[in-house]
Amino acid sequence: NAYCNNMDWTGATNNPVLVGDAGYQIQLQGSITLATNLIADFTGDYSFSSTTINTINLQGVTLNGDAQLIGTGQWTLQNDFNSNQNILFNEGTFNTNNFNLSIAGFISNSSLTRNIDLSNSTIKTFGKSSALPIGSFLLGTDSTWVINSTNLTFNPGTSTIEMNSTSN
Repeated sequence: NAYCNNMDWTGATNNPVLVGDAGYQIQLQGSITLATNLIADFTGDYSFSSTTINTINLQGVTLNGDAQLIGTGQWTLQNDFNSNQNILFNEGTFNTNNFNLSIAGFISNSSLTRNIDLSNSTIKTFGKSSALPIGSFLLGTDSTWVINSTNLTFNPGTSTIEMNSTSN
């Protein structure tokens, strides 16, 4: 596992590669800024744990591990968020800031206090979806949009959510 306060790849040259296997985590206590030339071959989880205001700036890089948002902090996107895995939002504030998401799924199944602001974003999920009755959700590998409404403030804005879209 790797631990850091903020991860900032600004100015990195020569196509750096971020590598690591599933089962490992990059644990961030703050913000992340990737370089546009970064190759993200890391397949473990990105664990964001904070009580402060943070930004997520992927610069067009697609993540290959789950992004876990843990703690009472705030995470605001600085550009589009692309991942071949899920966003797991546990607590705090998640603001898409009018940027788009292309992800396997969005799971916020916690009953902790959460604020989700989707602004004017398009969220595309491309994981498998279970055939469920309207209004019900199932947490599992076949679900692409899982929300527990307990202690949730949800601002959909004028966003669009497309389930079972094509990836990235």
